[in-house]
Amino acid sequence: MRTFAITERQGVPYLDLRKSNWFNRFPNACGFIVRATRHIRLQGLGIRKSIVYLCRDSRVIGISPWPITFPTNDLTVSRCAPFLTQFEDKRFWSHHGIDFYAICRAMFANIRAMRIVQGGSTITQQLVRNLFVYPNRSILRKFVEWILAVYIEKRFTKLDILRAYCGVVYLGPRIKGIDSALRFYHRKTIVNATETEIISVLSCLRTPMKTSPHVSVEQYVSRSKKLAKFVGVDVSRNEIRPVPINIDGLLKERVSNMVDREIMTYSSCAKIDFEIKRAHLTLSKKHQSNLTLAIKSAFGDPFVEAAAGVIVDVETGDIVAESSFANKRESPFSPATSGAIQAGSTCKPFILLEAIEQGLSVETKLESAPFEWHSPEFSNGVWRVRNYKNQYWGLSSIKQGLVNSDNTVYARLVQLLGTNQVAARLKSFGLIGSDEFHPSSVLGASKNGVSLIQIARAYAGLSSGCLPPKSKLVRAIEYNDGFLDRMPIGYPLSLGISFGSQALIRKILRLNMFAPHGSRLSGKSGTVGKNSVFAAYDDKYSYAIWVGFRGIRPEFWDKGITARSILSRFLDSIDGRITSII
Repeated sequence: MRTFAITERQGVPYLDLRKSNWFNRFPNACGFIVRATRHIRLQGLGIRKSIVYLCRDSRVIGISPWPITFPTNDLTVSRCAPFLTQFEDKRFWSHHGIDFYAICRAMFANIRAMRIVQGGSTITQQLVRNLFVYPNRSILRKFVEWILAVYIEKRFTKLDILRAYCGVVYLGPRIKGIDSALRFYHRKTIVNATETEIISVLSCLRTPMKTSPHVSVEQYVSRSKKLAKFVGVDVSRNEIRPVPINIDGLLKERVSNMVDREIMTYSSCAKIDFEIKRAHLTLSKKHQSNLTLAIKSAFGDPFVEAAAGVIVDVETGDIVAESSFANKRESPFSPATSGAIQAGSTCKPFILLEAIEQGLSVETKLESAPFEWHSPEFSNGVWRVRNYKNQYWGLSSIKQGLVNSDNTVYARLVQLLGTNQVAARLKSFGLIGSDEFHPSSVLGASKNGVSLIQIARAYAGLSSGCLPPKSKLVRAIEYNDGFLDRMPIGYPLSLGISFGSQALIRKILRLNMFAPHGSRLSGKSGTVGKNSVFAAYDDKYSYAIWVGFRGIRPEFWDKGITARSILSRFLDSIDGRITSII
């Protein structure tokens, strides 16, 4: 009768203890590791292989945020095995999972020192500890560790065990596996690493939190020299010069969340937890870094609590740049994809577009004054609208109403055009859902809110006359076997708007906006409560910037200027353009 259910994933043993007869017979002895094995079943050996994120020009833009580990091959085992067995388990090739001689030696040494100075664990036991059991010290854990170590020795070869160990051993903060340590401590792979560098990496085995070069370069070098001398390697000919890579600057939790959410929608990504090596993204490294700097600059204002931005390609819908910060730190979540923000007056250009398409002149005048609309369709029977700062201009054209962000003019305009027609227009641009519409949507107060990408896509539609495909971040996924899985390409959706309407909207949105080199930007700002949004577009890109403030600011204070200044700084950093934005 089978005791354990074991398979292999990436050449590494995988154990699901919940299918074990031992678990059914001895629930108290095995129950404390059930949660760990459940996690292993989902994530593959308890740790997910690192994914490298590449921008559109194939340069590294970041790495997945979980512990850094890479697949281990036979070359790693052959080069590291002689040193591993000397340092950790001299009788590895002869014992069957437990080395009783080492246990007795460690016991006497610990009794003599009156503290724990040695350990008697074999490499197999350390592998079991890394994969299947909790790290807390107890007799029960040790007993289960022995049972699993003996069984794994019977089921797998010594090379299998070494390969697994080389891939999961902890060698410093966030570093798991020898291949990972070589990359991040010496910027080399197992192919071109020297013997001394391999020994140096292995010097972190006993005390990784003290001897890692990310913690102390001096301790790392000192320990490496001792071990090199112990195995007879001439350190004078192979100097130990760690060049550690700053891990914190590379970890991209928000990008990882966005990538995972996107690629899980494709059936080919059933391998996501185990086999993805690289994710090729649509991001431009230049635009990404400049947008990040522009977003960070907003925190010079002490009232700014959070800020985010996204840039979308007008034709393809690709996300060219995306950044999100909260309390001056990079945020793991982004309003670009998962936000439910209020678009504010950035919706007004689409109402004006509907008016033009219905044959109204942009010089059509409506009253700028406090407005009430009574209808049994409203929850309280009436919809009241007033202007920001209580400013009114009397009779005002719908064109000037857009420039002035006049809420009352546009409330009257939506009444004139008809709610069903306005709702259809906003839905065609993806600014409201199919099951929601209230006249307040004309002012950007939708029921469920929108994301920055939805706003950017809508403005891209104003630029080209076609709504671009659903915005994507991932161009292709590369697996460990070299297979490149390209994401499907969507097609733009024609919005059925005339070229004349499109050109007229662009012209109005360009009022008071200029660039000295002839390049013009068309855009609109919107403010709702504690939030400020600015959306704009040119012939190539569509931009959406969001800023969240600490509490509702007084109405005399211009919140919109912060979001506009972020985009202005970004444009200045890209090509030196100087923009003046309404």
